[in-house]
Amino acid sequence: MSEPHDEVNTTEVNTAEVNTAEAHTAAMLDRIATRFPDVPRESIEHIAHEEHERLSGGRIQDYVPVLVEKETVERLRTGAIPVQTPLPEDS
Repeated sequence: MSEPHDEVNTTEVNTAEVNTAEAHTAAMLDRIATRFPDVPRESIEHIAHEEHERLSGGRIQDYVPVLVEKETVERLRTGAIPVQTPLPEDS
C-alpha cells in the first residue's frame, strides 16, 4: 500500500511542465526579438510556431526548443518570410 506522500498529483506535474515550457518559449521569443528589433513580434512567433511544427515530429524531443530557436534565427537572418498557407479564394 502506498503512503500518501508517495502519490504524485499528475495534474500539478503537467501544469508545472506546461508553465515551464511556456516560460522557456517566452524567453526564447524575447531573445530573438532583441536580436531582430525591426521584425514584428507576431512574425517571430509565426516563424517559431512553423519551426516547432516542422521539428516536433521527430523521435528525440529534447533538442526541439534549441532547434526551433536556431532555425527561427536563421530564417530571420537570411530574410526568409513565414511560410503562410494562402487563404482559399471565394468562388
